[in-house]
Amino acid sequence: MVHFVGAGSGAADLITVRGAKLLEKADVIIYAGSLVNPELLSYAKKECRIYNSAEMTLEEIVKVIEEASSKGQEIVRLHTGEPSIYGAVREQMDELDGLGIEYDSCPGVSACFGAAASLNLEYTLPGVSQTLIITRMEGRTPGMPLEKIEDLAGHQASMAIYLSTGMLRELSEKLIRGGYGPETPAALVYKATWQEEKVFICTLETLAKTASENGITKTAVVLVGEAVTHRNYEKSKLYSADFSTEYRPATKKLNYYDTMQLAERATAHIPARARYYAEQMGVSYAGITIRKQKTRWGSCSSKGRLNFNCLLMLTPPEIIDYVVVHELCHLKQMNHSKLFWDEVEKVLPDYKSRRKWLKDHGNEIMDCAF
Repeated sequence: MVHFVGAGSGAADLITVRGAKLLEKADVIIYAGSLVNPELLSYAKKECRIYNSAEMTLEEIVKVIEEASSKGQEIVRLHTGEPSIYGAVREQMDELDGLGIEYDSCPGVSACFGAAASLNLEYTLPGVSQTLIITRMEGRTPGMPLEKIEDLAGHQASMAIYLSTGMLRELSEKLIRGGYGPETPAALVYKATWQEEKVFICTLETLAKTASENGITKTAVVLVGEAVTHRNYEKSKLYSADFSTEYRPATKKLNYYDTMQLAERATAHIPARARYYAEQMGVSYAGITIRKQKTRWGSCSSKGRLNFNCLLMLTPPEIIDYVVVHELCHLKQMNHSKLFWDEVEKVLPDYKSRRKWLKDHGNEIMDCAF
């Protein structure tokens, strides 16, 4: 059996528990000697045979695996970071498929996450970025035509850029040309989480100069975006008093401005959910009204017009969907008979738990607004 194992970002104790156990049991370890921390080899038993893949071709690696596999031995293919990111594992797996050799994968911590830990950084800050782009510059290995750095920069998302330390001037120029400002925060993290780790905070404009002045020419990940300096961001809704979750209702009293914001959000969100479920259920409605109400979450008129309470935006998404489906089902059954609830259950088999949540927490949410 072959185990593709992520070695983690650098520090020996950042390998997963599962990965460490696989190393301890291995009869053969083939490790990426150019990037994997050699301290990890201390997990190997005395009789384990160890190979450095930095000195081997794909064919030589496969030959070692084939020979060990024919003897029923346990093999660990130890890759740097997380094998699924720039690990060149798929081509090895395809070779093993051709030979009928079984394998599995054990994940690891990639360098961009090790770097984030070193910086105490959050890539997905509300109001800043909800996307992390992991990419690299085009070098000796060609890039993809639809994934040019300039195009990716246009998203203004957080970025983690690998394998590009030797092209930092060109990288900065492309990122700025793509839409980032010259003063956009950047971080250069050399050997993230290793003992010799070095971290430099700069801007896109000073990125190449920072690397040159500090002798950084390889083995570094570049982080780009406002999240690096976390100067301007919004607090997460997750712990906000005016936001409901599956585990607690909103409790903050709403002012006029809050209510107007809820109405805007409801107008953008609820009609889209109604269209989605109406198509799924094969029903049509005359229109939708969003307003603030004291006692009702939604209603359906005899003329097929739907009305929804903007305070629904204080409930979890699955509760909003429940109320939408509930009112759409009234287009088929205007009462709350067994036939009506059968219609609801066809669309939402778990509707009873959603209904219970609304019953348990609905009054508390209404109290926030009135």
